[in-house]
Amino acid sequence: MISYVLIGVAVVLSLGSLVFLTKSIQAVGAAKDRHDELNKKFDVTKPSQEKLNKVSKAYETLQGKYQTQRRRLDEYRDLLKLYEVGSGTQDSVVIAEATKLESVDDLEAQLEKVKANLKKMVSQKTACKSGYQGTVTIDNSKAEANKFFNRDIKLRLRCLDKEFLMAQAIIDWNNVDRLKKRCGLVFDEINDAGKLMKTKISRQYFDLKMMELDLIYRIKNAKKKIKELEREERAAEREAQREEERLKAEIKKAEKQRAQMEKLIAQEVKKLSGASGEDLVKLEALKARLMELEARESRAKAMSEITRSGYVYVISNPESFGDEFCKIGMTRRLDPMDRVKELGDASVPHEFKVHAFAYSSDAPALEKKLHDEFEESRVNLINRRREFFFVDPSAAVEKLKEFDAEAELQTF
Repeated sequence: MISYVLIGVAVVLSLGSLVFLTKSIQAVGAAKDRHDELNKKFDVTKPSQEKLNKVSKAYETLQGKYQTQRRRLDEYRDLLKLYEVGSGTQDSVVIAEATKLESVDDLEAQLEKVKANLKKMVSQKTACKSGYQGTVTIDNSKAEANKFFNRDIKLRLRCLDKEFLMAQAIIDWNNVDRLKKRCGLVFDEINDAGKLMKTKISRQYFDLKMMELDLIYRIKNAKKKIKELEREERAAEREAQREEERLKAEIKKAEKQRAQMEKLIAQEVKKLSGASGEDLVKLEALKARLMELEARESRAKAMSEITRSGYVYVISNPESFGDEFCKIGMTRRLDPMDRVKELGDASVPHEFKVHAFAYSSDAPALEKKLHDEFEESRVNLINRRREFFFVDPSAAVEKLKEFDAEAELQTF
């Protein structure tokens, strides 16, 4: 009996808990709905968030359009640069100029061969072909169709040739790369436009035209260098004349000084009968000075008679240009130091440091050997009279010794 009572109590308690739990869940649901309703009613950020999402999406769309248009603009700018080839412009990639002088005759012979091959390709109709030629008719006539295709072929070849003729007329060191790109671009455009007619200029013909353009540029460059060399030679001749005049002046000066010294010594010799030890020392000093003057006069006369004699020098200016840098030059001054001082007077902020003087009976030949040895290290490739090199001075001095072992060498 008691157990039934306990069971009944347990059932009543369980039912009560279930009712309480149900009411609690309902209360929580009602509270959540109320919370959502209040949030919806008082949420001020939702419209702004929606607007932000729209703006962000529009910004992404604009960014995509901007990037597309920017790429197109850059392409158009690059294309425009190909047609701006004035004297004030320069290729983004400058082709290194060859330092060695090429033979104009050899280059012109190569050019004639290339032109002959181009002419041969045109005459044999291999320069440009049409896939429809010989396969279709116009007014039931293959001949009329072939005339049409031949005119089309000539027109396309003429367009390409005109582009190359224009490039040949203005090609120079500062626009070689752009002009070649332009010719390549025109070649591609002509062939793209010919796809409908199945007309195409051969790659071999285009390569020959590029070779022709390159040879014409090299011939122009070689002729320009020859003119520069001739100009340098004339300048060197004028400098040699000036040096000769200086030598003549030095000879007169040395003769005058020697005559004065001989007269002075003769006066001192007359006093020898009652001369003191101090007077004898003075006389010996005067005789030594006379020997120096005679040697100076003799050197001046020798340099005047041997027109190619002179001094080859190696100097540097580390304070102005750095250690791996030197000047290799030649002078016919009686005292080569005069030339060094002249170079350092106003042209550079610091004085030149002398590494070597070498007196040679053929100074121009010795200088040329050194210049040829370090040709690839020239600082100025345009004006060859600028005799500066990216070379360690000690290396230049070693070559100086090697090239002329008999030269009177002074190192410092």
